[in-house]
Amino acid sequence: MTKFLALIRRELILALRHAGDSVAALLFFIIAASLFAFAIGPAPTVLSGIAPGVIWVIALLAALLPLNRLFAADYEDGALDQLMVSGLPASAVAFGKIIGHWLTTGLPLLVIAGPVAIMLRLDESAVPQLLLTLLPGTILLSLVGGMSAAITLAGDPPSPSNPPGGCPFHPRCGYATEVCKTTKPSLAVQPDGRLTACFHPRPV
Repeated sequence: MTKFLALIRRELILALRHAGDSVAALLFFIIAASLFAFAIGPAPTVLSGIAPGVIWVIALLAALLPLNRLFAADYEDGALDQLMVSGLPASAVAFGKIIGHWLTTGLPLLVIAGPVAIMLRLDESAVPQLLLTLLPGTILLSLVGGMSAAITLAGDPPSPSNPPGGCPFHPRCGYATEVCKTTKPSLAVQPDGRLTACFHPRPV
């Protein structure tokens, strides 16, 4: 349980370091809802009638925006391999990362959905019901989106019995060059104090 909570904490810290992804999802949600209001007009009856459907569709699209980093970044730099040998089963690793996605994307969307619904002239008495349906909805979006992100990872993982030459991660690393295919990098201390074995270390 401690390892699982540590994984969720790690995901939250990474999300704060790359806060632009979550902010982009929220801005997309607000801007898209505003465009609907401008396009359809200020008629309260029309807006209130379509508000629940508009919010659901926009929430779906907004939740998809940060999914490209959910597994791909850890997959490329080898962190996902470290998580797989951390003692947690693969399902727990995936579930922990999906929980992190919901806490940093689904939950903020849920919080901001109320004011957006009022902006779209939805009756205030109907807002709690909308939020109650969005709560399991955003969780389901994170689950389905997380599974989709996991099965669409590009590249091949290194074989333990027949590892590739050079850096073992070069077959799937998006930053690999020719030297990565022929030479194994040595462990070195980076300016920020991290120990990395990589010819092209990038900031975390």
